Amino acid sequence: MGPYAFAKLCEILRGTGRLKDNRNASVEEQVAKFLYILAHNERIRTDCVGAINGTHIRVKVSVIDAPRYRGRKEYTTQNVLAACDFDMRFTYVLPGWEGTASNSRIIKKALSREDKLIIPRGKYYLVDAGFMQRSGLMAPYRGVRYHLKEYSARGPENAEEIFNHRHSSLRNVIERRFVDTVTEIILACCILHNYLMGVDPDERLNVEVDQDISNGDIYNEARNSTNDSDADARRGAILRISIATRMWNDYSLKMSKTLKKRTDSEAKASNMRWIDDMDGFLLNVMLEEQNNGNRPNGTWSSHAYANMSKKCSTEFGYAIEKGNIKNRIKTLKGTFNSCHDLFKNMSGFAWNPITGLFEVEDEVWEPLIEANPNAKKWKRTPIQHYEKMFNLFSEDRANGEGSKGAKEKVRRWEKVRDDSVYLEENFDCFDEFSMPNVESYSPMVSPSYSCETSSKKAKKTPQMVEMLEKKMEIFQSGIDNVAASIRQGNEIAKEGLAIMVQGHEIAKEGLAIMEKGRPRCYSEDEVFSELVKIGIPTETQLDAMLFLIKVPAIMREFFGVPTSELRRQILLKMMYAKDL
Repeated sequence: MGPYAFAKLCEILRGTGRLKDNRNASVEEQVAKFLYILAHNERIRTDCVGAINGTHIRVKVSVIDAPRYRGRKEYTTQNVLAACDFDMRFTYVLPGWEGTASNSRIIKKALSREDKLIIPRGKYYLVDAGFMQRSGLMAPYRGVRYHLKEYSARGPENAEEIFNHRHSSLRNVIERRFVDTVTEIILACCILHNYLMGVDPDERLNVEVDQDISNGDIYNEARNSTNDSDADARRGAILRISIATRMWNDYSLKMSKTLKKRTDSEAKASNMRWIDDMDGFLLNVMLEEQNNGNRPNGTWSSHAYANMSKKCSTEFGYAIEKGNIKNRIKTLKGTFNSCHDLFKNMSGFAWNPITGLFEVEDEVWEPLIEANPNAKKWKRTPIQHYEKMFNLFSEDRANGEGSKGAKEKVRRWEKVRDDSVYLEENFDCFDEFSMPNVESYSPMVSPSYSCETSSKKAKKTPQMVEMLEKKMEIFQSGIDNVAASIRQGNEIAKEGLAIMVQGHEIAKEGLAIMEKGRPRCYSEDEVFSELVKIGIPTETQLDAMLFLIKVPAIMREFFGVPTSELRRQILLKMMYAKDL
């Protein structure tokens, strides 16, 4: 393809709007890469024809055979070898192997038996690490990260890892995309052919194609050699190395371009380090969001995180994501908890907001460090913004107030019992208590109180009696309030019940009206019984029944006639109206 044809093709593709410049490549770069793949036979997964794996199916066998079928499972299984293509169709299945048989042993037999697995020449199946590496079996590198989740935090770092990453990806997603991708490539080739034939025809290429066709240079599928030799293993290893190297080179080139295009803000955010001023600003924003009600039940809302991220990004000058905020809050909370748990019950310690240190005399530090060696670092390590973190995190700490052991429960019950006995003694004195004469009371003369008790009860003072009277007044007032609330609730409940009863009656009336307006549906049994009742002859009953059931309107007219004789007459008249 010449420069003019290439430029014209890019112009056409850009004009349709289906191909656009993106952050990784322009339209010209994307077209050039695609043409390079087609021109240099850089095939996209087309050498891979499917996947092979062994699966354990639970079976029931005799007691004598059970040990051979009980492999890595606790129960007896068959190890079934299955190969499937990327259309999710099984191309080979070999059942019957005992559960103790390894995948490598089964695949060796599958390649050498009479009804053997056929792998086209130059093609290969994807297999897991339990299979051996061969030219027709592409296994991942052992001892190298494989599963996709292992690359979530850190991407591939060498050729073996990029190979395993794409090996895992292909086994996971190729079922959905393989057919669509190959179809799109074929259609693209046909469109390019028609385009070039009209814009930039290459006669030399046409001659070469004609010669290939005339010479019969057509490749046919051949059976793969099943010789399990070291030479085949070496060929498979060389093929895997070449694929992995090509993948790594492409990946490294792409990553280098991506890294160059990353903005300074993205680089700072990904490698950011929090300093004291940043922590102070974040804590101020957190306190503001908490005061605004964006921390219900001690949990930060999504709106709070969004506000914190936005304000911190504006203040710091680069993007601060929600994940950065959450990780920093976790770090600050952990630091606060360490100090709070250590010093909360310690007398004499004071946090200095200027130095950020917990300060106390050395003779107090020494026994604390001896009892808890972890306290040593806080003697020299400052903790900034402690008062802000106290307002944010102190309520989140567990205090164990609700935990009680068996002995604590017993002591609590004994205390309650003792208190109840003490109150009973106090109330017992009211039986022999004589109230003072109010009329004879004067400021000059103190009223006399007498409270005689048994020898086991202590003499009560007037102050105690006065206190108990006040307690009783408060108690009685509370009871009166509760009683009034109950009476008010009962009246409301009665009104609600009356409304419900009234609504029920209205609903019943509406249902009755609906029943009256709804046409009656008669069953076949009712129709047949009525025909017998009005004396329809036996040989005519079936025809009469079908006639009535077929037309519901006629059936309603039939049952609307008041007497049996009239019903018989009108039925016969309607049935034989056509004959008349």
